[in-house]
Amino acid sequence: FRYYAPPSLHRLRPAKGPSRGGTLVRLLGARFPEGSQDAAVRVALHGVQLCVPAAVMGEGELRFLTPRFADEGTAVVQVALNGQQYEPAELAFVYVQDRCALC
Repeated sequence: FRYYAPPSLHRLRPAKGPSRGGTLVRLLGARFPEGSQDAAVRVALHGVQLCVPAAVMGEGELRFLTPRFADEGTAVVQVALNGQQYEPAELAFVYVQDRCALC
């Protein structure tokens, strides 16, 4: 059992990407314990929740790849430092339709 202080979420860079997913996102904030192997991000759009692993890059940054969604819209992003219990703090990521017809 390991206790983590609740992280503080500040912003996503970028905060928008294609609905096909695969955008590398930097989640900037505070209190991300270095060496955490279980960090995860939950992305929710139109009632669908998908969880993806996150890499802790340092005390103030996580990185993750956005999952694929069929629709565009504004998704809610949350963090779990232990991979299970998601913090109530959230940020918004905007999914847009792919511009490439061959993608």
